Amino acid sequence: MAKRQGSTLMMHVETWPIARVLPYEKNPRRNDSGVDAVARSLTEFGWRQPLVVDREGVLIVGHTRLKAAIKLGMAEVPVHVADLTPERAKAYRIADNQSATLSEWDMPLLAEEIADLRLTDLDIKVLGFDEDELAGLSSGVVGDSEANPYTQKVSVPPYEVRGDRPELSQLYDVGKTERLIAAIKSSGIPNDQQQFLIAAAYRHTVFNYEQIADWYAHADADTQELMEQSALVIIDFDRAIQDGFVRLNETMADLYEENRSKSDAN
Repeated sequence: MAKRQGSTLMMHVETWPIARVLPYEKNPRRNDSGVDAVARSLTEFGWRQPLVVDREGVLIVGHTRLKAAIKLGMAEVPVHVADLTPERAKAYRIADNQSATLSEWDMPLLAEEIADLRLTDLDIKVLGFDEDELAGLSSGVVGDSEANPYTQKVSVPPYEVRGDRPELSQLYDVGKTERLIAAIKSSGIPNDQQQFLIAAAYRHTVFNYEQIADWYAHADADTQELMEQSALVIIDFDRAIQDGFVRLNETMADLYEENRSKSDAN
């Protein structure tokens, strides 16, 4: 059986002058937002993954690392030359970028790992999360991975009343939202575009669901109803599914419907 090109387990790494690496001009992955985080990682941990280039020195994998190295003023970088045909190099470039979007964080485990790191002298900014994301992880509010910053998932804890009614200011944090709105309003872009971006900015509001559960317990019936409609608390599981706040995978959906059918029959 013929060995697939590029399948060898051996990888030769060379040290190149950074100017010798040629960025791929048609790289479809936008990566400028990750440069600072990667630069911090390179500073803290050094090079642990080489850049991958084709036989002409054109970059295949590592565009963000290359930009970070340039930002840090590095003169040399580690490079692996992949012996790939042009079409396979193109395919590998896309596949490597796409694979980064297919994984998700296990948010409780991530929060636990970061909590452990807080007990050390490590600067957790090297992890690449911004302050709002780190605050959310500490409070139990879960944001999505860097791969998809426009989607936010939340982990809603079980409803348990713990004590007195908290202050409204303790229920949510609009720091990042307000900063985004201020930047949008000062941007000079047309008003209709501003309104669209301002609406999107509210997705960065961070909610503290434990405090919200306590506040809900002390709210009047009308306010509680509105909070349930907004999915700030989920009391009725059937309704949460109907309104789209809870989605079940296929297996769970089948079990759920079977359970409902038995309940209706009784």
